[in-house]
Amino acid sequence: VTEYTYDMLEKEAYEGTWLSFEPGFDLYVPSDWEVLEVSEEDQKEHGLMFQAKAPDDSGDNMVVTATDIGKDYDTDKMKAELETEETYIEKVIINGIEAVVFNTDVTYGLAFLDDDGIMYNVQMGELSDENAEIAQNLFISLRVTETTDDGAAEETAE
Repeated sequence: VTEYTYDMLEKEAYEGTWLSFEPGFDLYVPSDWEVLEVSEEDQKEHGLMFQAKAPDDSGDNMVVTATDIGKDYDTDKMKAELETEETYIEKVIINGIEAVVFNTDVTYGLAFLDDDGIMYNVQMGELSDENAEIAQNLFISLRVTETTDDGAAEETAE
């Protein structure tokens, strides 16, 4: 299993902002990307937690979803399920978090589980040579949220 750590993060890949997600994880997201509103309908029907898009007309974007898949699921089952439909897939450990990274026909993907049986899926696209470094950096940035003494995360994505 390939292991990635925070010290492998390429800060020069893009100017970024650390965002903390309510379930307790952080991602280093490009600062110039426009955060888009997530409707209640998208939250309920698609598990959408976050979405953002590049400032240009490239169509590049990212989404973060959460799906309750149950506690009897693990990264091996996740990898086996994704293997049938994805072009590239690998089990990894990112900053101590077991995950699966994959490519679809159009996006880069990262999926990981929490202890409550929720699968988080981060997808960034378009799949392109230009975006490969951004996606790799985004995924390597995955970390458990560090809280301050009062228990609050530094910046939270709604």
